[in-house]
Amino acid sequence: MKNSTLKIDFVIEMGRAPVLMEVKSGRNKRAKSLRTMMQDKDRNRIGYKVMDSNIGTDENGIIHLPLYAPCFFEDCQIRSLPLPPSSKKVNKAFLERENDV
Repeated sequence: MKNSTLKIDFVIEMGRAPVLMEVKSGRNKRAKSLRTMMQDKDRNRIGYKVMDSNIGTDENGIIHLPLYAPCFFEDCQIRSLPLPPSSKKVNKAFLERENDV
């Protein structure tokens, strides 16, 4: 696939390390984008694959976590990324609602 792109579900920061996170559900449990991005061993990054499974690490250094595990992450920050125009209204409404709480 010459024109394929890499897509990661979430990029968060834990401490000072970037964390790449793929969330998988249903039948397709592959995470080609995550696996490809984790192959660069010179980069200081962590990869999580969150799915209906047990805790473990695979041969690519990707840490497998059950679906409930991210709710226990501490001291992580989600960085704002540019959103497509259709998502900006939804994001703005969410942020306004969050500030009211």
